[in-house]
Amino acid sequence: MARLKSWRYLTILGYPVLKWKVYTSLVCFLILSCVLGGVAYRVISESRGAVVLDPVEAPPETEAKAARMINYEALSPLERLLEDHIRVTQLDEVSDFIAVGTFGGNAEREVVLKARAPSSYKMRTTYPALGIIIESGYDGSQLWLKENGTQYREQIHADMLFVKIGMMEASLLHLPWSYRSLTAQEKGLDAVLELMPSEVWRGRECAVVRSYGLLPITMYHYIDRQTYRELHRRAQLTDNEGALLEVGIDFDSLDASASDPLSMAYQILVDGKPRDWVKYGRIEFNRSIFSSVFSRPADSILIDLDIL
Repeated sequence: MARLKSWRYLTILGYPVLKWKVYTSLVCFLILSCVLGGVAYRVISESRGAVVLDPVEAPPETEAKAARMINYEALSPLERLLEDHIRVTQLDEVSDFIAVGTFGGNAEREVVLKARAPSSYKMRTTYPALGIIIESGYDGSQLWLKENGTQYREQIHADMLFVKIGMMEASLLHLPWSYRSLTAQEKGLDAVLELMPSEVWRGRECAVVRSYGLLPITMYHYIDRQTYRELHRRAQLTDNEGALLEVGIDFDSLDASASDPLSMAYQILVDGKPRDWVKYGRIEFNRSIFSSVFSRPADSILIDLDIL
């Protein structure tokens, strides 16, 4: 046998192998390794929740920012205000909440507030000194009152104003819930909210939003132009004799860097005079509260919505 030409072969494990086969195998191995490595990286990244985009698929950062700016600028002034409000508070991510606190000058009375989007509310107030518990609520169509005391039954039932004020208190998230409501989506935002002329409230320039439609009362919400948080709300309600009263709620001021999404304290004013101070020690969001929680109890009193 003729001697193999050494320049055409490589000796591997004592056997001659053509060089072109060796080089071809190495190239194929490298290509296969790159392909498998890319697949593995994509699988691992997606399993961790990351989205992997090819360079041509990923828009430049400046283009993404421009797209967001165009979308924002396309909104109405009211929509831009609400977007800024929920950007600061993140309250549009809340579907329901439970708040526990106290009220009164010496915080001697207890209050538990429950709410469910877009317009269901329930408030339970406890008077330890009197030994009574009062509950009031709104299920989206009916406003009701219930209490378990006997000694002060006539006195409490005669004063329905605090039940109406309770609706103003309970609807802490009324702006974002109105903005995201089905009514606003189907009928338009102007079916539930309206942007009014700006006002100065206690030295702060505020945007004023009128809310209506979802609740049987019309409220005016004062949004700080600097922090985009609600500082004040007001409404006109009738007392037991049918007289019209100006009821306001002053929220504890929160700066733009505050970690709490909403104020944990507020003062209630009637015709400009302080009536009560409410402080919440705990607020729990997204508790999956059932709608039946807000249904009117059989032994409750129905409040006439026509005289709110």
